[in-house]
Amino acid sequence: MLPSRTDIGALISLQIPCPTTNAAAEIYSAAVATESSWAEGQAFRYLSGSLAVLCGAPSGAPSSFAVAVQLQTSADGLTNWQSLPTNAAIAPLTAPGQANATFQLGGSLGFIRVAATLTFVGGTSPTIPVTIAVALGGDEQR
Repeated sequence: MLPSRTDIGALISLQIPCPTTNAAAEIYSAAVATESSWAEGQAFRYLSGSLAVLCGAPSGAPSSFAVAVQLQTSADGLTNWQSLPTNAAIAPLTAPGQANATFQLGGSLGFIRVAATLTFVGGTSPTIPVTIAVALGGDEQR
């Protein structure tokens, strides 16, 4: 059995703030590197993080809505995005509120981004305010 580490540790960096008010759509944040180097030439890699989602009340009177959020990973930060395989998703929110998840970055290919899918049933041009944040931490120096 592999060790499990979801404590984001001492080095914490808010990497992906993603406030938006959108109609039904898929929303993607900018890509963020999970590895970097300092000016002194030391490299570090984030090992884990926390994903938080907050959604308000929809406007436009939809009969229902869902906000699904997950983290995706890519080797170059531009193409071939795929779901991060380590618990980095939140069950769809179907009422105003918030949800959180902690995750490991062991399956990261080098870059991550937030992918949010907003869906509505009925209503007249419905929109919903959504804020998503990712904090990365638990660095490993090399």
